[in-house]
Amino acid sequence: MAAERYLDARRDLMRPNTFKPAKRYFEVHWKPLRERSLAGIKRADVAARLQELVKAHGRTSAARARNYLSAMYAWAMREGLCEANPVIATNDPAAGILARDRILSDDEIRIVWNACGDDSPGRIVKLLLLTGCRREEIGGLKWQEINLDSGVIAIPGERIKNRRTHELPLPKVALDLLAAVPHEGREYVWGRSDGPFAGWSAAKLKLDAQIVMMTGKPLPPWRLHDLRRTMRTGLGKIGVPPHIAELCINHVKGGVRAIYDRYRYRPEIKAALARWADYVLAQVEGRESKIVSLSA
Repeated sequence: MAAERYLDARRDLMRPNTFKPAKRYFEVHWKPLRERSLAGIKRADVAARLQELVKAHGRTSAARARNYLSAMYAWAMREGLCEANPVIATNDPAAGILARDRILSDDEIRIVWNACGDDSPGRIVKLLLLTGCRREEIGGLKWQEINLDSGVIAIPGERIKNRRTHELPLPKVALDLLAAVPHEGREYVWGRSDGPFAGWSAAKLKLDAQIVMMTGKPLPPWRLHDLRRTMRTGLGKIGVPPHIAELCINHVKGGVRAIYDRYRYRPEIKAALARWADYVLAQVEGRESKIVSLSA
């Protein structure tokens, strides 16, 4: 099958968090077309299946399925396995969907933090808010990536979207969260099995239910990824310079600056994360934030 050949050829170039969903999309979303030859699949077939996917899984999921299929055809054309990409000129199911701009207010930060339990999901959510990391980056943490003595986590490039190793000097509250997790001889930090944390849906449902129990009402619709946007926005709010804030969430410098500025800004990143942690705890504890100087 062309999909299997494509995935096998690209396996070493894909992050695990990219390979697994790609495989699932081909096996599930494109299953009705799997027995057809590459040349036998026409644009009308792709368009019809995309409409089915929109109804069954939503526009975002259908758009991702379209992207994976188009990437496979582009590869197949370069390999001489087909002459055309039938995905081209099909409608993108995600066209017109506005980018998410949800950030949590200070009150919502307090509510979410206090609703987190003293367990793996609760600690993960708190770390997502404190670090601005993507959920798979924290959920897939391994003990070998954490140095509690130096206070730094180093997430390797193969687990990161831009493939750039992300070193973060953590504030004390984040280190305390990690130090409280029993090692138990496991490779991965979270969960009971020897693998990355996988219970995202259940954890979010439990957290939302706890919020309702605490406050009597749910938060306006939100996602775990909104914590990353909240953290980045918060860094600007508390006075962290934009270029430092971008490095805190591992956004790569571009253009001439990326070529000539080789400084890693580690002290500045450390100060910025400490500054943000103090701000978060101030909201949680209902006190004034003791903002520290970025030059400290």
